Amino acid sequence: MKYIRNFSIIAHIDHGKSTLADRFIELSKKKKYKANQILDSMDLEKEKGITIKSQCVTLPYTYNNENYIFNIIDTPGHADFSYEVSRALSSCEGAILLIDASQGIEAQTLSNYNKAIKENIKVIPVLNKIDLIQARPEDIKNDLNNILKIDSNEIIEISAKEGTGINNLIKNIIDKIPAPKNNDKNPFKALIIDSWYNNFLGIISLIRVMDGTLSKDNIISIYSTNKSYKINKLGVFTPEKIYKNELKTGEIGFIEMDSKSTNIFSIGDTISLTSNPTKTPLPGFKKTTSKVFAGIFPEDPKDFKHLTLALSKLILNDSSLVYSGQKSNIFGFGFKCGFLGLLHMEIIQERLKREYNLEIITTFPNVIFKLIKHNNEVIYIDTPTMFNENERTTKILEPIAKINIITYKEYLGQVITLCIKNRGIQTNIIYTSNQVSIDYEIPMVELLSDFFEQLQTVTSGFSSLDYYFYKFKEANLTKLNILINKKKVDALEFILHKDKAYNKSKAIIETIKKLIPKHMFEISIQAAIGKKIISKTTIKALRKNVTEKCYGGDISRKKKLLKKQAKGKKRMKNIGTVQIPQETFLTIFRKGR
Repeated sequence: MKYIRNFSIIAHIDHGKSTLADRFIELSKKKKYKANQILDSMDLEKEKGITIKSQCVTLPYTYNNENYIFNIIDTPGHADFSYEVSRALSSCEGAILLIDASQGIEAQTLSNYNKAIKENIKVIPVLNKIDLIQARPEDIKNDLNNILKIDSNEIIEISAKEGTGINNLIKNIIDKIPAPKNNDKNPFKALIIDSWYNNFLGIISLIRVMDGTLSKDNIISIYSTNKSYKINKLGVFTPEKIYKNELKTGEIGFIEMDSKSTNIFSIGDTISLTSNPTKTPLPGFKKTTSKVFAGIFPEDPKDFKHLTLALSKLILNDSSLVYSGQKSNIFGFGFKCGFLGLLHMEIIQERLKREYNLEIITTFPNVIFKLIKHNNEVIYIDTPTMFNENERTTKILEPIAKINIITYKEYLGQVITLCIKNRGIQTNIIYTSNQVSIDYEIPMVELLSDFFEQLQTVTSGFSSLDYYFYKFKEANLTKLNILINKKKVDALEFILHKDKAYNKSKAIIETIKKLIPKHMFEISIQAAIGKKIISKTTIKALRKNVTEKCYGGDISRKKKLLKKQAKGKKRMKNIGTVQIPQETFLTIFRKGR
């Protein structure tokens, strides 16, 4: 027990977490692996160069003739996956806070450090990439001291790529991170860190044993459902799967159960033995709240059942994904899904496509709004169709995010201009050696546009962004409807600020005009707020040359044919159905807000 060290590696994106995990594995195994980012198991992680899912590895180390066990959890660095970091920290006694020696403190550095402090675990600050020419360790040590109040003497310098300083870091891990508390005599209790579905083995869960011992063939009880399951096999990842006979207090390992159902429990749940079930759950981590909502529909309606099964499997190891049934007049049956952010939404789309071979349509992302009716009834709206512009309301409130941007001083003016343009209010600013940290309150709906892309453009890519929901605030909001031949298209509804409604509507109807082919009748495209049309355009009718065979003769004959054609088109307009290509919606959705 006293030789176990459980810790997470936390950092901003691209600061070297996965590379450091590689060095730990190679030192323990005493061999060089051909692939980099050994723990990144998903193709998406390798392609994007980011960690999406937390990964755990159990490694043996010998130090001062004593044999130690390191349970290392490599965590994501992007803000959208901060729930993975919280989950990892709740199962550890320590954390390595990794900072790039050339880039310095960034948004997720601050966010992850604060999460670790709240969990009351030991944090070891580490400067990585000291081998780079542009590294400036002394400046960054001063910044860590000024902003995070970290003593410069406690900061360890390493190069995860070259292996420099790793042995010194291992010594500090052993000396500074406490061993798990010895609760081996208490009844068994464990926290579910992660779960995933295997077509052959069923449900596999990663757990941290808090108390007692779990053995193969034991029957466990799930706290939230009070259901029982038999343990078929258990073991640890090294990173190869190694089966064991039991998992003891302080260990982190996996369990394979005799169920293939996809809804038996939630991540963060507590498990105990059926023979002695717990009456109180472990204080794990709080369930996440969705920040962004969007509709997901199969391109082929026949794939609806396949999509249903795919989402039920994805939610096993992504507890922040939520979904419920939804029907669209355009796309048919699908699901309203909740995500933690735009990257999270993008990852889910890619996983559905790659892992389950599904072609899907994703509607515009929306945030949740708060309506207070005249009788003080409060309604929360996460889709525009729920917003009734004719209903009497006293207040409409939108979610406000607190954002932190860290960039170089020369880009400060452009960043402030961008934030003001997106209705931001500055709340704090801190200057470091050559960087600046700016805090803003900004409507979350503005973040759903290309805000991050714009930020990277105005700062030449030298900036980082972290955000979280702060509060609801009253705003001048409205619902924008798109009408095609005076019929509302439910898939093209938006809740937005009135000041942006006109420009938004013009952009959408011009895009639609380019994508809908000409018909034999004129098509009107309108954008409306309530009953008021604020912008419109038309697609002229496809005109057949009815006078083509009139060679010479009286002009009155040509006029008669054209008049007859006009009457026919008028009838077609009244009864004709506009054929809207699916590419129209896909193009508009891909353009974002």
